[in-house]
Amino acid sequence: MLSPTAARDYFSELAELGIRHAIFSLPDAYNPETLELLATEVIPAVQSIPVVG
Repeated sequence: MLSPTAARDYFSELAELGIRHAIFSLPDAYNPETLELLATEVIPAVQSIPVVG
């Protein structure tokens, strides 16, 4: 599993390629801590990434 920082870096790389949407797997989606990290750290960080093109 990626850390929030690693996830943001990964999605930044995709955005630099012009990719606007990504589908990912969340193997431990049942874990409240994982969902909390996704909601409070990953999603807000990824929403602010500009997409090239």
